[in-house]
Amino acid sequence: MPAFSLYTHSRIVSTDKQIPQQLPVQYRAFALRAEKAQDGDNQPVPLSFSSDNPVKRVTWGGYWWNEILGHDAGEVIDGRMKQGLTLLVNHDPDQRAGRLENCAIDADGIGRGDAYFGTTGFAKTTRQEVDDKTLRYTSVGYIIHQLNRVADANAADDEDEDYLGTYRATWEPVEVSLVAVPADPSVGVGRSLNGAEQYPVRGLSAPKSKPAAAEKEEDKRMATPAVVPNVETTPAAPAAPTRDQIMTEFREMDAVRQQYPDIFTEAVRDTFIANKRSVSDAKSYVLDEQAKRSAESAVRPDAVVVVDAADKVEPGIRAARFVRSIAAGGKNGVAASARFAREVLKDAVIERALNASSMTAGGIFIPENISAEVIELLRPASVVRSFGPSLAPMANGSFTMNKTTSGTAASYIGENKPIPVTGMTAGAVKLSAKKLAALVPISNDLIRYSSYSADAWVRTDLVRAIAQKEDISFIRSTGSEFSPRGFRWLANQANVIAYTGDSSLGNVTNQLGLLVLALRKFNTPMVNPGWILSPRTEYFLMNLRDGLGNFAFRAEMLQGKLFMMPYKVTTQIPENLGAGTATEIILADFADVVIGDVPAISVETSGEASYQDVDGSAVSAFQNDQTLIRMIVEHDINVKRDTSIAVLTGVTLGS
Repeated sequence: MPAFSLYTHSRIVSTDKQIPQQLPVQYRAFALRAEKAQDGDNQPVPLSFSSDNPVKRVTWGGYWWNEILGHDAGEVIDGRMKQGLTLLVNHDPDQRAGRLENCAIDADGIGRGDAYFGTTGFAKTTRQEVDDKTLRYTSVGYIIHQLNRVADANAADDEDEDYLGTYRATWEPVEVSLVAVPADPSVGVGRSLNGAEQYPVRGLSAPKSKPAAAEKEEDKRMATPAVVPNVETTPAAPAAPTRDQIMTEFREMDAVRQQYPDIFTEAVRDTFIANKRSVSDAKSYVLDEQAKRSAESAVRPDAVVVVDAADKVEPGIRAARFVRSIAAGGKNGVAASARFAREVLKDAVIERALNASSMTAGGIFIPENISAEVIELLRPASVVRSFGPSLAPMANGSFTMNKTTSGTAASYIGENKPIPVTGMTAGAVKLSAKKLAALVPISNDLIRYSSYSADAWVRTDLVRAIAQKEDISFIRSTGSEFSPRGFRWLANQANVIAYTGDSSLGNVTNQLGLLVLALRKFNTPMVNPGWILSPRTEYFLMNLRDGLGNFAFRAEMLQGKLFMMPYKVTTQIPENLGAGTATEIILADFADVVIGDVPAISVETSGEASYQDVDGSAVSAFQNDQTLIRMIVEHDINVKRDTSIAVLTGVTLGS
């Protein structure tokens, strides 16, 4: 037998002793021979995706042939390849990681390309798994257009009565996937006569004579052509599946049920298995049902718009264009907004997104993948998010995870003595979506004109408005049914410490040390600790000197650290607390901080509404040729352990 590629067996829907004249999309896996990726998240990852190694293809009746993908001129239909192939994970169309660009068949007969990963959280995680070598294989999906009989790669193959020959394929790559385990993802593809799309294969309508190199005495098996059109034959009995095959098929089907329990129910799963439907058929069924339900829904906050590589722009720009289009359309509705996106912004992605959206009393939802860019941009703009807390999706408006409130106990025991029962006290971290509404006035001049700088300006205003509101709540909000509780009130009361003493170096050092001690005495892991200061506190500490006139903390603070831990500064910590001059200092282990985000942003615009400026004066958007943007995001914040936060109150340093 020839040396086959990894896990290449693929059963094709046929019980006849012949190669089917129609085949579904095929797959073959390869080790991820990626050269070391260039530095930087936005740099491409070179990888290989195809070769001309023989692959064993098996029909459901047990007959098989050797398939060789041709890599010579004219054997690869490269129309899609030249435009760039979609980069998936595990051949799942819902798991898009990016695009494979610059695809080409090199002189050594290997197909290669450059993988560009997207900006979503899933794409970034996938890129990291490639760098970590968790995803170690590629698998190409392709369509066979023609099979030509060639010399047998191994003369011994011809002795197998189930062997149909060796064929060289003219083929077309349609997608490339990253896979962790090189199991054959196409096992069962095409088993359903009504499921997966089949593609005609040329070159099989009449038997071809063997090449001279393979000439030998024909046996009875080879006297039967590969395909005999219009002749009724009795199909061979299908090979009985083994127990392992049955269990594997059940697990794959049940995985789809667990992922989409409201669509792919147990009854549907059992029907698919009974009818020998494939996992690909199951996923297609789920996608079709999702499309039907989305079309019946008035609002689609979870809609995702596919963005081609040619349409890529900086993160957040599309969100700004979406908002500009809504503002430009105004009372004329979504159709006018889509026309503005097409004719003025010349952005087909935003036009498609708007055409798929519906306006309601609560505004219009920005598609999830475009909203995700805004949420990602909040990370550097928001002080709390910039420390890298854990992020939890709240697709249904809530999220619950376990937390440990006290650790386990252990003790020494004597010979033949019973082991004392030990345990830990557990609780739950609960997040429930709280609505944050941000009002952003934008000059109509920025809306009317097609300008990339206008997009960037609007994007910056939107992100800044949300980030500032977030920090106010995440740091000091007392919390309610409608607003999250901030660090000041999430902290265990034992860790809320009042500042005492003067502003000398010794006392300041001691007071800061009390916050570190507060976390340490509760065994806080200190995996990702960080300080949050007000501007006045930072200025005081930066200029505090020792007895010899040397700056005590400046050298370290110029590196962005205090007590060897990173710090951030924000005006969202007030400097007028207490008697009017006090502020606070916060130290937290952000590894225990969890922020839940609802992956959708609602937008509504008005050209007639009024708003209050920073001085509290009423401003008319109409009189000032402005449009008022109201954005609603939903989120919440909590900590796994309230002892992971310490707060120093009554700080008057520098006042």
